[in-house]
Amino acid sequence: MSIPAGLSDLIVHNSDFGLLVIDRYERVVVWNRWLAVHSGIAETTALGARLTDLWPEVSGTRAHGAIRDALHHGRAGFISHAFNPMPFPLRGLAGDRFGDPIDQLCLVRALDSDDGTRRCLIQIENISSAVRREKHLRGQIRELQETKTRLETQGRDLEEMARRLRTARDDAQRANRAKSEFLANMSHELRTPLNAIIGFSEMLESGYGGSLSERQASYTKDIHDSGQHLLQIINNVLDMSKVEAGQYQLFETAVDIRDVTRTALSIVGGQAADRGLIVETLLADDLPLVMADERTLRQILLNLLSNAVKFTNSGGVITISGGIDPAGDIAIHVRDTGIGIPEEAIGLVMEPFQQANGSFSREYDGTGLGLTISKNFVELHGGTLTIASEVDVGTTVTVLLPKSRVLDETSAGL
Repeated sequence: MSIPAGLSDLIVHNSDFGLLVIDRYERVVVWNRWLAVHSGIAETTALGARLTDLWPEVSGTRAHGAIRDALHHGRAGFISHAFNPMPFPLRGLAGDRFGDPIDQLCLVRALDSDDGTRRCLIQIENISSAVRREKHLRGQIRELQETKTRLETQGRDLEEMARRLRTARDDAQRANRAKSEFLANMSHELRTPLNAIIGFSEMLESGYGGSLSERQASYTKDIHDSGQHLLQIINNVLDMSKVEAGQYQLFETAVDIRDVTRTALSIVGGQAADRGLIVETLLADDLPLVMADERTLRQILLNLLSNAVKFTNSGGVITISGGIDPAGDIAIHVRDTGIGIPEEAIGLVMEPFQQANGSFSREYDGTGLGLTISKNFVELHGGTLTIASEVDVGTTVTVLLPKSRVLDETSAGL
């Protein structure tokens, strides 16, 4: 079946790619509309003209070589965009003007007619959009590769950091164990002679072995008090070490907070009286028993009351109150009218060996362990210790024990 007359020309001239046919003398035989549009050379001008006259810059190029191979040797050729992206001077359109040069994919082949006449067919396709997409994809791939490289580097850095952190953790754990062992050994070595000093001083104070002169009795009392003070410091340091190492054990029983408070007040009451302080107890009558370590709870209250006595001037008031809050927790408050703590120093006093006055020449005695140990002891019970304070007004320390530790009458009877 033959192609209807004129259809071939219609197809050629309306193709969306360039079709160029030249004869053996490299004269243009076919120049379709696409070529006319993108070259700016009309068909009437192009037909019959030598290709190198129309496009002198093509002479001697790869494209020219491929055309000659097709005309003289019948070889088909493919002009690779990678090596020759724009073999012919064709441009895209930008409105009514020429735009950027067109990226081209060209196929070159020989056309042999029945009478033996050889011509060359050149098919030119605009692949600029594909090239732009390829460049975009290459850019994305490059970015992904760079991101991958960065992530791999970061991964190696993180692995190295993790290794260092593990090493630091292991070193810290070893140091902590060594510290705990040292403190335990030292506390034993120090406690033994201290207990002897305290015991002998008590014997001398009681008159065992003969009566003492007033000066001797005063010296003996100083020895006894100093020994007790040093023993308390050693006990605090040892407790702190055990808590930090997670080795502190609670021996929990049903505890009456009122009894614990009375015991703590009996210990610090003399000091409060000597300093001219008023101590008030406002514990709720219906305060229930709690499941707690009695010695630890007593130490908490003793530390808080001792601090209140230490930092309250003569004529001041110390109040210990407590009850059940709306959430069902036990709240114990130790309030004083002392010197108070600056707001910026509240976090500092919760740290070991710190006081609000952090200078080397402290105005007030003490190791700075009382609040830290008390906070740790409260947290061992699942509770919280908070401080509210105002300079020259006073301080309130609140101990909150969770409702899970509150015992009802049935539980207390058990």
